[in-house]
Amino acid sequence: MANALKMSEVVDLLKKNLVEEENTAKKVLAVGQAILTQSAGEPGSRKGPKSGKEKYSDKKSKEDEKKAAPDLHKRTA
Repeated sequence: MANALKMSEVVDLLKKNLVEEENTAKKVLAVGQAILTQSAGEPGSRKGPKSGKEKYSDKKSKEDEKKAAPDLHKRTA
């Protein structure tokens, strides 16, 4: 839209912002992967969920994690 309105300063700022957002996302993913790798080696306080509600919550969390970072799970699996 900014291109159509011939607002070159706005276009430049949006492009710069996009690059910054992409770089930040890469950094967050790298930190998250390091945390995930570290936590995978630590023993949990429980072996598994006990109630039906906990089982459902655990399953839903794993599904959400796979949807949020599909590439992360491909590398660690």
